[in-house]
Amino acid sequence: GLGIISIAAVELTFTPALRAMLPAPKRREMKAEKAVTFWDRLAAALAAQVSTPAARRRVFIVSAVAAGILAMGASRVHIDNSLRSFFGASLAERQDDRTLNNALAGTNTFYVLVEGKADDAIKDPAVLRAMEKTQAYLAAQPEIGHTLSVVDMLKQINRGMNGGGAAAGTLPDSADLVSQYLLLYSMSGEPGDFDGLVDYPYRNAIIQAFVKTDSSVFVADINRRILPIIQANFPDTVNVRLGGSITTPTAMNEVMVSGKIKNVIQIFTVVFIVAAVMFRSARLGALILIPLAATLLTVFGVMGFAGIPLQIATSTMAALAIGIGADYAIYLTWRLREELKGGTDEATAISATYASAGKAVLFVATAVAGGYAVLMASLGFNVHLWLGLLTSVSMVAAALSTLTLYAALLLTFRPSVIFRNDAPKPVTAPVGARVAGPAALGFVLIMTGAFMMNASPVAAQSVSTANAADAAGLMSESLKATKPQQSLAVGRFVLINPAGQQRIRETTSTTDLKADGINNRRVTRFNSPADIAGTAVLTVENTGEDDIWVYLPALKKVRRLTASSRRDAFVGTDFSYGDVLGHPVEEWTHRVARKESVDGTPCIVIESVPRDAGVAAATGYSRRITWLRTADLVQVKTEFFGLQQNLIKVYSAADIRLVDPARRCFQPMRQVMKNVVTGHTTVIEYSSFKTDVSVGDDQFQPRALERGR
Repeated sequence: GLGIISIAAVELTFTPALRAMLPAPKRREMKAEKAVTFWDRLAAALAAQVSTPAARRRVFIVSAVAAGILAMGASRVHIDNSLRSFFGASLAERQDDRTLNNALAGTNTFYVLVEGKADDAIKDPAVLRAMEKTQAYLAAQPEIGHTLSVVDMLKQINRGMNGGGAAAGTLPDSADLVSQYLLLYSMSGEPGDFDGLVDYPYRNAIIQAFVKTDSSVFVADINRRILPIIQANFPDTVNVRLGGSITTPTAMNEVMVSGKIKNVIQIFTVVFIVAAVMFRSARLGALILIPLAATLLTVFGVMGFAGIPLQIATSTMAALAIGIGADYAIYLTWRLREELKGGTDEATAISATYASAGKAVLFVATAVAGGYAVLMASLGFNVHLWLGLLTSVSMVAAALSTLTLYAALLLTFRPSVIFRNDAPKPVTAPVGARVAGPAALGFVLIMTGAFMMNASPVAAQSVSTANAADAAGLMSESLKATKPQQSLAVGRFVLINPAGQQRIRETTSTTDLKADGINNRRVTRFNSPADIAGTAVLTVENTGEDDIWVYLPALKKVRRLTASSRRDAFVGTDFSYGDVLGHPVEEWTHRVARKESVDGTPCIVIESVPRDAGVAAATGYSRRITWLRTADLVQVKTEFFGLQQNLIKVYSAADIRLVDPARRCFQPMRQVMKNVVTGHTTVIEYSSFKTDVSVGDDQFQPRALERGR
């Protein structure tokens, strides 16, 4: 709208003023103007097709045949939005995409979102079985290369816990067993391993399907066929919705196409009202819609025969192009009316109208069509090809339908407002009322930038007198300071995701330091939440691989697990097994970096790097920086750097208590590990930590896990 108003303002002000400044045409130019050109002959030939009743009948017959053929083409138009179709199949990008889809599962995604009405809704076996059936249906579709959900993980764990046979690869039959399996997985996995499949409180989950096509036809078809399966299997404790990367363009296409269809109706309505008011004739207003309808039918007919889909791009082109027909019809009608008002006979008026307005219509239509036709040379870029073709077709169709069918109908029905010399004058508004003055819009772009240089948070003091042996000795003493002979602790693990959602697990832990003074035996029992209560883990630390057993009360079985790597997550937390058990001092090279204070406490800062690549690979760390309290060498803060030399985790300790005065052992009652990469945080808090306890050897036997002692 603003563009059209601006053009009108320029044409009525600047362009006439510029023309007035041009010199008068010379004799050669005047002679060329009077010469008969191709456009004059074409306009005269078209005028002859509407000048007599017999000629007009031929126009009606030809138009009816053409309309029938175009209607057949329009009936073949299909709605399909595919971003791939914007590019030719011969382009390297399309070929690469085809190769990827053939070799991999699929480059597009389709989601079935299962939304529970309460926390832990996804653990319900009925919900999981419904997800399994839905997933199986999706996996059977030819355009879907792979499917994935939490169901797959649970079936794999169940297979492993029942001997590894294929028959055991079924879903657990109780919610408690589901919870215990998830806890079991977390003992060697990362806290965020399932984030892409299920949310933190196990309230919502997705079935993810990898799709080899982005066709909206496929999406519409799969939506239609999967709904009965969803309705037949899912309980009313959940709601199910569909989504994914291929559904967004499909939804946009539905909105855009329906919107453009409404735009076409709006264009017809507005043109009818404007023409009827301008000429004071509803009959003439209806006739002026003929070129619009003819253009629309031609565009859709060409789309159908050419196999061009109706989608976001093409629907927009069609809506923009069809309005041109109304312009041509109004030009022609206005000029014919003026010629007839001058008192000339009808045949002469028709010839004069076509020689002036008709010639202008032909010239403008072919010029615009030719300009847009250049886009058809964009081989491989179908959007440009479609734009060039459809715009050119609409220009030519609008011009020809105006100069033939519309003119023939106009001369046949003969509206009195045109064919009576005493007809009321058309209502015209002053130029100032019809053309809005261009408004000057000022845009001020304000750009601000801030460059901050981060200084060290604490003034550091270099310690040049300490050597590597001193640093190793300090780290050794620090490790011993947190290993009591025996302990009994009551605490809880609080897992916090980046959104602030929490999982709280209350535990009781019993430890016994082995004779080497380095390795522990540890039993961790989970007391809550209720669905994992009674689950117990026995870890026996060894110089080589650790021994790990787990008891799942829902199975009433003890299973030995594969020894965990020191870099694996400790029972689903942000702590690794190495962080909890302690990193062997001799595997690292240490140096005293400086002395500084943390929260007002004097500390020695020690930098540790792996002695070899094997240690780095086993721990996942390329460097550790540790803050030890000067008074007792207890670790209060550690920064962990990944194999890419980037900071990945930060550990902090608080409420440090002397729990074993005889051995000078200390225990932080609150420990926090922040994963700065994922944003996930684990807090370990102890409400009780006792070392004056007697722990028997029988407590650290696998069979003791079942007794709950």
